[in-house]
Amino acid sequence: NAQLSYTFTTPEGGRDKGIFDIQSAAITGLDCEGTSGTWTVAKSGADWKLTKPSEADVQSDKLLPVINSLATLRAVDFADTTETLAQLGLDPPRQKLTVRYEDRASSPPKPMSDVLLIGNKNFEKENYYVKRADSDIVYMIAAYTANTLTPNPADLQVAKAAPVETKPKDESPTPSV
Repeated sequence: NAQLSYTFTTPEGGRDKGIFDIQSAAITGLDCEGTSGTWTVAKSGADWKLTKPSEADVQSDKLLPVINSLATLRAVDFADTTETLAQLGLDPPRQKLTVRYEDRASSPPKPMSDVLLIGNKNFEKENYYVKRADSDIVYMIAAYTANTLTPNPADLQVAKAAPVETKPKDESPTPSV
């Protein structure tokens, strides 16, 4: 009796909060477009390169948190609401992330992609509304996670060394005191 009733009254913890389950090593690129910026990064050998809005080397320590967060993205809650996708900021989305990766279960690896739509912030719960483009389920992710997934492209770039200024040598004698 108890086992059968559990099947029909599954508690909240029984719903799968997994949004993405991708091996981070299989990710080959990210495309981000929306209110926090538009940028594209692609894996080039072992390194990552920013290809849009301009070409630049990427600081791995700045990009890896984005990759790792996206690869195993989990919701903190479900958005059980009657609001429309437009009201949630998901149609059109405030931010659209396309993750490109290789499905290594097939031989040769097959190129794949998934799209995450990030919407408005729910100020009551301090979370953001998100959904996969290929699903009707609307999730909520922590504000910290949403901020991690949408960095400014300038912050990803390897800092360029500032030019060293050389002062012209002053030929005039120094006055004696």
